[in-house]
This record gives sequence, structure tokens and C-alpha cells, in this order.
Amino acid sequence: MIKIAAFSDAHFPKLVGIKGLKVLRNSVNNIDPDYVVIAGDLTEGEKESFEIFLKEFEEIDCPKLICLGNHDLWVQSFEEITSLEKMEEFIEMGESFGYHMLDNKPFLEKDIGFAGTVGWYDYSFADPQFPIKDIENKILFYKGDTFAASWWNDRFYFRLKKRNPLMEMTFTEDDNFFVDSLKIPRSSREEDTYFTKLCYKHLNKSINKIKDAKIKIAVIHHLPFKELLNIGREKTIESLFFNAYMGSKCFGELMIEKKVDIC
Repeated sequence: MIKIAAFSDAHFPKLVGIKGLKVLRNSVNNIDPDYVVIAGDLTEGEKESFEIFLKEFEEIDCPKLICLGNHDLWVQSFEEITSLEKMEEFIEMGESFGYHMLDNKPFLEKDIGFAGTVGWYDYSFADPQFPIKDIENKILFYKGDTFAASWWNDRFYFRLKKRNPLMEMTFTEDDNFFVDSLKIPRSSREEDTYFTKLCYKHLNKSINKIKDAKIKIAVIHHLPFKELLNIGREKTIESLFFNAYMGSKCFGELMIEKKVDIC
């Protein structure tokens, strides 16, 4: 029997602190796994945090495989790089610590193969009750007696082009909603579509390279099937709106086409 220890979304150090990270490492180690799979959002995109995370799990004695998450690709306002450059940095760091980075290449050993990608979203999971303009802007407005707004943070921190890091928001009482300044950096539908296609192409190529494995496993941070939406999550107006950013059906269709065994 093959034992795989898999987890994701530690969001170190925001969600899981250093003590929690050590508990997680010990739990994984106690399983005595044949493989460790970490499926994204190890950090909030900070290079120092990523290095600490890698060092914490470095001594686990088995192949350790990572695919990155959207938070790992976040670029802060003071960073003069793109999210793709952040991905390249993290891939290089991971490999220097002995990890196998699935966003770079697949992993094949004996009869088992792993193909992976951060994945992304093209709004194919979007709930039709929300205007497409709001989904593209990644902002949900609540209109009623009080005003509130929620936004998907990839809007501000994921970028494929270098741009002015200044962010400004203004509030107009007459309209009772936020008005975007031209200075607001935001990802666009074009960027999301492009990056989704890039991840799809990588996953397709990776699966083809492990096609002869008896067990083919796909590792992806974003969801590949609509049926997985809202599992274990309360259905609120926010969660339904945010479904648009949970993944894309194209990845699930690819896995079915390529007859992936586990994802």
C-alpha cells in the first residue's frame, strides 16, 4: 500500500504560525508516508516565510512534492516583480531544498506519477445571479440600509504585468459604493484567462509525460470540478460570489480525458 500525506492552505504565518507548522510537520512525519504532497498556499507570498516552511519539512525522508497556490503568487506593493517571476523564484527555492516542484515538471517513480499545477480560474464556476462586470472586477457590493463590499484579493496582489503599486479607493455617499481610482492595480479577465490557459497547457504536458504510470495523480490548488464547490463551507452571498475564483472546469475535463486516477 502506498501512503501519501497531502495537505494545503497552511497560509504560513497568517493562518498557521511556527508552532502550528511544527505540529503539522510532526503529524506528517508520524504517518511515515511514501510521498508528501503540498497543494498550494503554503504562504501569503513572502519569500522569507516560504523558506521557513521549506526548512521545517526538509528532513522528512521521502519525496516531497509541491504545487503552488494563488496566495504564494501574491506580489506586494513594494515588490518590483510579477506573479510569474514570483513563481519562478519559489520553484527555484523549492528545488534548492530538495522538493519536487510540480509547477515546473511532473514526478514519475516506478508505477506512480504526479502531475500538477497551481491551476486558475476563467469564471466557468461563476454563479449566474451576479453581474459579470462585478465578477471581472472581483468586488461584491452589498446594497441596502448599510453599505459594505467584499473583494477577492487576487485583484490587488496577482499581476502578470508590472504596474504602479499605488492603491487608492474613494467612497461616494451619493452612489453609496466604492469608486475605483485609475491608480488601483488589479488583475483583469484577460490575465485570468491567459494564466488559466498557461496552467492548462502545463498540466496537459505533465500528464502526457506520466501517461505510462499505473497510477496517475493530478495535484492542483484550484478546484477542477464544479461539484466540489461549497463542500464544508456555509453558502453565503459571499461564498457564492467567490465561487467564480475557485477553479475552472477545463482542468476537470482534462483529467477525465487523460484518465487521471486521483486528483
